[in-house]
Amino acid sequence: MLFTILLVLIIPAVIYVHPRIIGADDAYIVLSGSMKPTIYPGDMVFARAVTPKDIIEGDIVVANMSSRLYTHRVIDKIDSDENILFRLKGDANEDPDPSYIEGSRIIGKVALILPTRYFYNKSSYLVFVLIPLVLLVFYQIFKMYMILTYNPNKRRRKRGIAALIFKNSRNRHTSILDTTVLLLLMILLISTAWFMLPHFALNNLGSFYDEESSSVSATAGEWKNPSTVTCFIVPNNTTYYLGDLIIITGSVSPIREEVNLTLEYSINGSNITQRISTNSAGTYSYVQSLNKPGIWNIKVKWDGSRYYYGASCKELSFKVLNITEG
Repeated sequence: MLFTILLVLIIPAVIYVHPRIIGADDAYIVLSGSMKPTIYPGDMVFARAVTPKDIIEGDIVVANMSSRLYTHRVIDKIDSDENILFRLKGDANEDPDPSYIEGSRIIGKVALILPTRYFYNKSSYLVFVLIPLVLLVFYQIFKMYMILTYNPNKRRRKRGIAALIFKNSRNRHTSILDTTVLLLLMILLISTAWFMLPHFALNNLGSFYDEESSSVSATAGEWKNPSTVTCFIVPNNTTYYLGDLIIITGSVSPIREEVNLTLEYSINGSNITQRISTNSAGTYSYVQSLNKPGIWNIKVKWDGSRYYYGASCKELSFKVLNITEG
């Protein structure tokens, strides 16, 4: 039984150190639960080096991103003339990985998965560490008692460190170092190495974790679309007379109803503003009485909104004359 337990511990360890025994190039201990239920934390995966062209959708690969290795499944492949890009996703993750990765970042394709996760639960710790340790301690105490009390001639007891370690067939039949003790010691040594392996893989004193996180830096902003404002004068003349009425009309595109526009006048260097609004069709109209003679310049502006940039129409210019001038 002890020999069987030792084989269960030592065979995966030998394959992990020398993965080429089973035709793989590298072996890894999975630390996260992003690939559950296909791969659990603690499982050992063996990867075989392949070219990016040999990888297809559905393959599980080991990728290197920012000096960090992770195992995810390929869900999309883009093959261009310059490079091959892959989109990866963990089976347990709701969303794919944030971005595509280049084929050069793929270390290998997973060829074999060993469920070594069973080495890292409470039952395994009990079977591989605590029980062998307790058996070893009590077994050795019992043997020491038998050695120290055994005296076939009933004259004296054999004592001393040499008597406890080396067997002397003339006065006793028990030794401390036997096959059972060696098997228990090897089980303790290898099982301890298994339990320490994730700590070395994480490069700290942590353990397995079932959550993945990624930090993303983003700058908040607004995405806006361009807009245009048109304006016309009805009737469309270059010269008007004092007291004439004109209609300033136009529209905002895309159609924006009930938005405020600014109507700017420049009359002989004096500036005047007027607020007007568009109707449900996105058009506007304003009746203006020409009450001052001189050169008039008119422009309609829109400040824009959350989704659209502002705009203004081309400035319109005309002359207003006195009746006597006409």
